[in-house]
Amino acid sequence: MNNTRLENKETNHGMMVQAAALSVAVLMYTSSMTTPALGEIAKAFPNETSESIQLISSIPSLILVVFSLISGWLSSKISIKKCILISSIFMLAGAFPAFIGDFKFLLVTRVIYGIGYGIVAVMAQAVITDLFDGKKREKMIGYNNASGAMAGVVFQTFGGFVAAYNWRYTFLGFLVAIPIMILIWTKLPETPVNKVEQNGEKISIKDKYTSNIYVVCIVTLLVWILSFTFLIDMAMYMGEGNVGTAANAANALSIVTLVAFVIGLTYGKFVGIFKQYLSCVSILFFAIGFIIASRAQSVAVYYVAAIVYGVGFGSFNPTYTLKAASSVKKPEYTPMAISFFICAMGLGQFLSPYIMLFIKNTFNLGSIAKADWVIASVLLIVIGAVDLITTKMKNSNVVEEQVI
Repeated sequence: MNNTRLENKETNHGMMVQAAALSVAVLMYTSSMTTPALGEIAKAFPNETSESIQLISSIPSLILVVFSLISGWLSSKISIKKCILISSIFMLAGAFPAFIGDFKFLLVTRVIYGIGYGIVAVMAQAVITDLFDGKKREKMIGYNNASGAMAGVVFQTFGGFVAAYNWRYTFLGFLVAIPIMILIWTKLPETPVNKVEQNGEKISIKDKYTSNIYVVCIVTLLVWILSFTFLIDMAMYMGEGNVGTAANAANALSIVTLVAFVIGLTYGKFVGIFKQYLSCVSILFFAIGFIIASRAQSVAVYYVAAIVYGVGFGSFNPTYTLKAASSVKKPEYTPMAISFFICAMGLGQFLSPYIMLFIKNTFNLGSIAKADWVIASVLLIVIGAVDLITTKMKNSNVVEEQVI
């Protein structure tokens, strides 16, 4: 089976196969469609609290934490292609509120959509590592993130535009899952199921993954707890400083996404320049973006901060996806390793506001202007420095082993 998988990766997949593989990332970014419509939805349901309205966006992220892990297990039972098609069916539930239902029905559909979202978030990366190897894998991971970033911009723009006419129209965008399902069904090759012969014996974690998988998950969790504050605090901090408008804050976030798109397209070159140090470089770009933003007094400076942050945003995820994929002892465990990474990322985003509030209250930092960003910049520098030191130590050990 391993030989079959290796041969499959060595196949020169055509443009339609590559397009089908990249379309999974587009499917994942449909999650951004509803965010611009929350204001109109709140008007349509005036008896609902703001916290209840925010559940429309947060429920899929919560479900992702659970089903990102389940998806890794699922890929050991059925092929990645079937996993993607099943998740697409669940995600179609996102379109139901366009036609029928009250607020409770809307939330139920978000739970169903979240199941598909949690599975596809892993499969969007796993399908690339399953079909491609070497330099081609690096390029495709970059293109994958670029496709997702551009899709996010398109979906956010669509959601905001049609919501001005009727909030229900926003949910029509989830019907994009139908042509994507057709593309995947007809063009994505069926690869072997990620099964491992166990001979009745239970395989331990250390026999499946290297110790690096723990490092990947811990760093990803910490980085996203800290870096996510840039995205959720932008509008609030610009408003508190009387700098720009809500539209300017939206533009800053769009800049982040557009920069991530460019980084995705050129990711292979980034790997060639920074090599094994790209992980710490991406974290330090996050930190520098926070430093600039925490001192910003004009819209232009906020935009500069968004550009720098966007470089970190666009390079961190593909780098750590590849790190997770390389932390397995057998290729059959790759989808599960990626699911650990996705789970850590989703959990970090969910915990971010609570952890940052805990830090501020514990150390009495609430009076500091833009406290979340100041804390994030300091801690990200520490994490980046630790990553740099450990990377150098690993390189030194490799050199010593080669000399011996």
